[in-house]
Amino acid sequence: MDEFSQAYPDSLNIVQADNGRFHQGKELVVPQNIVLLFQPPYCPELNPMERLWEHLKADLKWATFQIR
Repeated sequence: MDEFSQAYPDSLNIVQADNGRFHQGKELVVPQNIVLLFQPPYCPELNPMERLWEHLKADLKWATFQIR
């Protein structure tokens, strides 16, 4: 996070994170220009990666593959 903070020093940076223990550890130091926004547990609709998978799967759902 230090490198990210230094790359954008003049802006307030909001980083979305899940509720993993490593994102909330006592030793984690969050720079002043970064705010961690925690998503609720069991909330895949807020996870950006789930949106990507949704689009990828839409194109594959009707595809059939030949077995050799």
